[in-house]
Amino acid sequence: MSGRDVWAYGISGAAQGSYRAVVDGELIGNYSARSEATDYHHLLLEVHNLADGEPHTLTLVNDVEGASLAFDYAIIQTGPNASA
Repeated sequence: MSGRDVWAYGISGAAQGSYRAVVDGELIGNYSARSEATDYHHLLLEVHNLADGEPHTLTLVNDVEGASLAFDYAIIQTGPNASA
């Protein structure tokens, strides 16, 4: 991806588990998509103020064997004021 801000969406629900988010090889944080109710448009992660115009890599790593991690789509925004 190439952009300044990214929002990653997927599914949250009872079958989902915890995951790690890595951007450009650096751990951004640990998260969970587990919830009682199923949400098909759940915000999994948002990252802001990346270097615009440079390529970036987003990796989501499932941390729970037997649980799902369902990534659906990402919104990537460019420009100096994208997250304002």
